[in-house]
Amino acid sequence: MSQTASESSTLHENSPPKMENGVRLSILAKNLNLVGLQGLAVMQDRVIVPTVDGEIVTVSPIGEVNVLTNLLTVQIGVPFGICAITPPGEQLHTDSGVVVTVSGFDPVHYLVRVSPDGQHETIADMSEISGTYGAPFGVATYNSGFIVAGTTDVIAGDGALFQVSRQGQITNLVSLKQFGNALDVVVQQGQFITLHEKGDLLKISPTGEVVVLVNLIEAGFGIPFKLAAQAENLLVTTNTGHIVRVDPEGKPTAIVELFKPIYSTPLGIAIQGNDLIVSTTNGSLLRLQIDQG
Repeated sequence: MSQTASESSTLHENSPPKMENGVRLSILAKNLNLVGLQGLAVMQDRVIVPTVDGEIVTVSPIGEVNVLTNLLTVQIGVPFGICAITPPGEQLHTDSGVVVTVSGFDPVHYLVRVSPDGQHETIADMSEISGTYGAPFGVATYNSGFIVAGTTDVIAGDGALFQVSRQGQITNLVSLKQFGNALDVVVQQGQFITLHEKGDLLKISPTGEVVVLVNLIEAGFGIPFKLAAQAENLLVTTNTGHIVRVDPEGKPTAIVELFKPIYSTPLGIAIQGNDLIVSTTNGSLLRLQIDQG
């Protein structure tokens, strides 16, 4: 693995911890090339970040940034949604790594696994089911396969949830057109949680029943971007700069607001131990230590 051109920042040199709204905040990395729908994953002690350059980069606890692979140079495309295959605390094995949703320029769309040593393999070609104007945006592991959130038409907002087996078989689980494009998905207690451009956070059963947990736009928190699950709660980034905690009853509470002139808008979010890892539109990767009470 080689050092990326993106600038890394060690905590003790360039980013002393700061307190923002009672949250202890430090910068892990800067100048990562990110856009609005790129997520984050955690693998062992590393944060895994997909970038617009086609790179999958790893960021160490002290801010060292290295390129794991580049999916553009092998003519696959730009990675967006991402999830770790190996749960936190488990040892890496031959099936470990991350899975990413990837979009090319033809347009073509894939679900791709990237191993801890940077090797990649295509799990499924999602081009036909995504359609000419659609795309897969979020991905989560489920049983022996994956759940993918996306759309069959970005302009029309035809959100959908797909199930993909390890062998690449794709099933359209449920249409979510009335909620707009599905931007991300997590699996929580056997249910699928999706978030949507119209503000809705949905709980969907494996058989396709849909329950609206909350609409974050109506609650005053803006458009949701990315999603993480922490115990029974959900954590969401929004375009207003808020990171919102949603409890099991669907009650949203802002736990921090990132000041846009400094940090820009929060995008991806992941859990690392008791900390939150958040990426922003200005290319920063932040660690947030939050009082769990």
